[in-house]
Amino acid sequence: MKKALLAFVIFSALFLIGCNENSITDPVSSQSVNKLVKRDSNVIRGTIPLDRILVLPGLGTNYFHLYGNINYKEELFNSKPSLAELNYDVELGILVDATLTNTTSTGSNDANSDDANTWTIYQESQSKFYVSPEGVYILKKSYPVRGTTESLRLICKFSATTDGIGLISTKLTTKDER
Repeated sequence: MKKALLAFVIFSALFLIGCNENSITDPVSSQSVNKLVKRDSNVIRGTIPLDRILVLPGLGTNYFHLYGNINYKEELFNSKPSLAELNYDVELGILVDATLTNTTSTGSNDANSDDANTWTIYQESQSKFYVSPEGVYILKKSYPVRGTTESLRLICKFSATTDGIGLISTKLTTKDER
């Protein structure tokens, strides 16, 4: 009787183990499986260095040296997928930390010169948009130049993808372009 009971327990255990799903033998699907992804695994951080000469249109040969960094944090969230494609909701935080020096007034390109007009650009911006995995979103942001009497603004044009952002162009203006 003990052997029959032991055989029944072993048979039952093997039967239960055999009925469990085995993901190794599941068929391979070419479509993406809709799974929740941890937010930390979909965060992209980066820095874009700034070191360029800009011209303010309409002021002749007024040259400005832009130096600093653009730091960004891009968070991707799976949006409701359509049958055709999967889109990502993107939250993008950008921090511009730069200095702008009027190099024309000193006759020198040295941003550390004592008589150079130097101003700061320090501002954070937040944006929300969606993009497909193969898509590109073009984003234009305006940042004030602090301390100028001309109300200068730095206009940055970015390309955002699910792999991070890139800086397409920068320009100075006296108008707020968005």
